[in-house]
Amino acid sequence: MHQIAPMSEDQAAIKAAVEKTLEPFGDEYWAKTDETGNWPEEFCDAMAAGGWLGIAFPEEYGGAGLGLTEAALMMQTVTRTGAGYSGASAIHLNIFGPKPLERFGNPEQKRENLPKIISGEEKMCFAVTEPNSGLDTSSLETKAERTNTGYVINGRKIWTT
Repeated sequence: MHQIAPMSEDQAAIKAAVEKTLEPFGDEYWAKTDETGNWPEEFCDAMAAGGWLGIAFPEEYGGAGLGLTEAALMMQTVTRTGAGYSGASAIHLNIFGPKPLERFGNPEQKRENLPKIISGEEKMCFAVTEPNSGLDTSSLETKAERTNTGYVINGRKIWTT
């Protein structure tokens, strides 16, 4: 039988700090968000103000310089509150979505975009699903072609997260 290691002191502190950030967002807040379909802007703002959107990003871009384990612990803490998966879904792309930019982006792209994503000023989006390929990324038809002024994107997406 596999034993789960106990949380470190730092991990327990992260969990407690996230719980403190989430205190104003009880069941009533999430029930209203679910009923109205409104984006949980106040929740996202609080998570950004607490530094949680940058938990796994380098400090030079405004992040906390921690890792994916800490980000996963933070997300687990969010889902165990009244926020559930609605709360986690509202912030997960700002936390995990920019990792390819961090790893493969050029310095200018990182300086321009990562601080805005980490601060919550910008929201990360991700679009894969297409009418003729679904989630099969090997058969995507949308193409970005470089021009003298940037890129022209041709294709169709049917679901953007």
